[in-house]
Amino acid sequence: MKGFASIFWSFIFLWACLLFSVHGLRDEKTQSPIKRDFCLIAHRGFALNGKQINPENNPKSLFAALKEAHGVEFDVKLSSDGHLVLHHDDVLGYPFVGSGAIEELDLAKIMALSFDREGSLAFLGKGLGLADLTYRPENIPAHPAALTELLPWPSGKRAFLELKLAEGASLGQVYKYAEAAEAFIAKNNLYEDFTVISFHPLAPTVAKAIAASKGKYLLTGLDVREAQSNFGYLLGARLLAFDYFLPPLQSLDQSLLAQANVLGVGTIAWSALPLAQERALVTKINTSNLRGQGLILNATAGFGEGN
Repeated sequence: MKGFASIFWSFIFLWACLLFSVHGLRDEKTQSPIKRDFCLIAHRGFALNGKQINPENNPKSLFAALKEAHGVEFDVKLSSDGHLVLHHDDVLGYPFVGSGAIEELDLAKIMALSFDREGSLAFLGKGLGLADLTYRPENIPAHPAALTELLPWPSGKRAFLELKLAEGASLGQVYKYAEAAEAFIAKNNLYEDFTVISFHPLAPTVAKAIAASKGKYLLTGLDVREAQSNFGYLLGARLLAFDYFLPPLQSLDQSLLAQANVLGVGTIAWSALPLAQERALVTKINTSNLRGQGLILNATAGFGEGN
């Protein structure tokens, strides 16, 4: 995380100047259209309902999740020929046969990958404490999906599009991700429903600047993995005109929410915790009214009615 923090603070002043002086994102005509109403978001499309679950970052999973939640969060990688693909990891490992790094494959090669179904059901829930759940085999993807498979997007439903840049990504690659995300949103007129987020602070910032150059406002969010030093990240998020701050669920408390409110940044906490831990934290959050502007959860159905 030291390398990440170094990148973050090294470029914070440059991009703050870009956003405030060149594009004027904080003037009266371009005030943030941030949604302050609480939203329940399904993490990677995990919409748990009883004992069933769909695979992550899969169009069928994401659309199914929208029946239980206000929106979905999903990860995208960039193919070698500039297409955004629904996937979390840098490398396409098991259960995809003949795979490699997504950024080194063009879309045609990615779509041609075959899928090894043997043992794949257990694989898909690994690490999230979901072994007791039943998967829907018919929804297991034959290959990673192109982002365009989410079209047409249902009006009024929220989408948190996470740019999954590789650690140490070059500035050129950051720009390619940002440009591809903004172009997709612009082409399909999804500015009101889509929010671009990332652990890399420059990617959403560049995407916002590209949108601003077209006279559009793009909602953005800054992901953080650490539960410490949130105020520093919050301040950076404010200076870089981020609309949302996305801390891990376990770091959510009254102090953090108060600081975010003072700075005018929305707070949407996210969870990648095992199911039992997530449920315990959600119970505490509901009891203490710590929900902020939203929660990104694996077990959205267990939270309550999403619509």
